[in-house]
Amino acid sequence: MKPFYGTTVLARLCCIFWLSLMLVSGCTPAQLHDSDWILATANSRITLVEYRDAYEMAKAAYSHNILQEQRIQRALHYRVLKDLAESLVLEAGARQEGIVIDEARLKAAVEEMRMTFPEDELERMLSESAISERAWEEGLRRRLLTEKLVEKILDRELEVTPEALRPFFLEYSKTLGQKPEEVVMTEEVTEELIARFRRQEAEPVYRKWLQGVKEQVEVQVHTELLYRVFPETRPLLAELGEEEGDVSLPVNPAPDVDLHEEAGL
Repeated sequence: MKPFYGTTVLARLCCIFWLSLMLVSGCTPAQLHDSDWILATANSRITLVEYRDAYEMAKAAYSHNILQEQRIQRALHYRVLKDLAESLVLEAGARQEGIVIDEARLKAAVEEMRMTFPEDELERMLSESAISERAWEEGLRRRLLTEKLVEKILDRELEVTPEALRPFFLEYSKTLGQKPEEVVMTEEVTEELIARFRRQEAEPVYRKWLQGVKEQVEVQVHTELLYRVFPETRPLLAELGEEEGDVSLPVNPAPDVDLHEEAGL
């Protein structure tokens, strides 16, 4: 089983049309199941239906004309592969940290989110965007998981010191139009400075942690199923030197690509 290394400029994105299974491969729907997996780690999988949901959700963000370009189709497909692979890595890391989002917490978050929309407005928006409610809830679950992870990692990795807070204190004094020595330090001000410090450091600290997890977690692609259901992925993987056998996604994807720019729009 060979490692899958992305070397093209389209690396983190990759898109293709998924075509009718019966037209392309002659297989009947009965031969495939929603539980069949497309991506997998030792403990988690992305099923065929989950992959389809994610791909359709990604397509909804772009116009029909843009998606006629085959290089754009490949870019979008690869983006979905990479994003879902990262979600599996995220879950593996969360498991290591002892963090889970149980059904009760997810249900509560879903209800909280619904309360921010007029009646039936959320369902209408999801329908117009071709996003299933299941896919939306899964996206919400992963967002909650990320938030809990970031909070725990920051608590562990960041050391709050006067030296670390000084740049934020100086900036704060400027916004008040006061000299540093004129600023009255209260508990609220201190909490605000710490919050600014954590916000600035959150992304690099989280990315460093995630990179470490990526190096430990192998994500496999079920290429045989991917080729059958989404045949246009074969040029993508063949270009990268992977034509047969399941492959592992790379730890470090190549830079992202703007699909509108790639299409010359």
